[in-house]
Amino acid sequence: LGFIFMGGGALFIYLTKGYIFFPVSQVMRVLVFGCIAGTSITLAAIVFNLIDKFNARKKPPSDPE
Repeated sequence: LGFIFMGGGALFIYLTKGYIFFPVSQVMRVLVFGCIAGTSITLAAIVFNLIDKFNARKKPPSDPE
């Protein structure tokens, strides 16, 4: 999502000023924030999946038939 906004901003600057302004520091910043967000979402999904597995073991079946 960050690359889309950065690409839109770079396109706007290119259309108004005639050159592409795409600073490397901003690209690195977007990559770092994307990795942090992706890692945290993945970790949360794994933790919630493990919680569901442990809760499923504790509860007996309500009605086997």
